[in-house]
Amino acid sequence: KRNAIDYLIEVHSFLFEQQSFFTPTINYDIQTTYPHIFNELHAKTIKNAHILIEQNIALGQAQKLYRKNINTHIIIYIFSNLSLFIEQSFENSISSKELFHEILRMFIYSVSNNNGIIYYESITDTKE
Repeated sequence: KRNAIDYLIEVHSFLFEQQSFFTPTINYDIQTTYPHIFNELHAKTIKNAHILIEQNIALGQAQKLYRKNINTHIIIYIFSNLSLFIEQSFENSISSKELFHEILRMFIYSVSNNNGIIYYESITDTKE
């Protein structure tokens, strides 16, 4: 049975694979040629990501892997902005794979209780 951390790693891996299809050139071309469509797609993507994060946190709390005293809105805000900042700041010096994995690791450690951290550390060698 998959738990919230397994699900998070699975989604994270899928998003990393999908991210490789959208190069900065493609994003720029879409943004300049079809700004309305780009903005609408971007807004929907952000909204869906927020919903998925909220659902994952609720699942992790129900499974006693995540802390109960999490302010979901603050976590979403921090990690949404952190992702953008890191991608822009380290564009050439660190690989995207390293950035994605570090963001995942930081997220898990920030929301997990002892059970979640023990579980995550027990699977990192096989799942990352």
